Amino acid sequence: GVKGHPGVEGDLVIAWKIDPKGAVTEIAVDDAKSQIHEAGIGKCIIDIIKKIPFAESPKGFETRFSYPFNFKPRGPQGAQPAKKP
Repeated sequence: GVKGHPGVEGDLVIAWKIDPKGAVTEIAVDDAKSQIHEAGIGKCIIDIIKKIPFAESPKGFETRFSYPFNFKPRGPQGAQPAKKP
């Protein structure tokens, strides 16, 4: 995942489809909309989403999602200075 890529920054957009029973049937990184193109990070997020038990559709519809996972590195530029006692 991200630990192997310190300093990675930007959006990684994942698009997926859920069947009427709540199961993820299609899922992939949307490379055209993503700023991050590290396969390991995308795979990590995809593996987690596949494990989520989504609710069944009360009307029997498929549902499509697209979500931008935003990564901002931690470090001196974002760190708050320590308060002095």
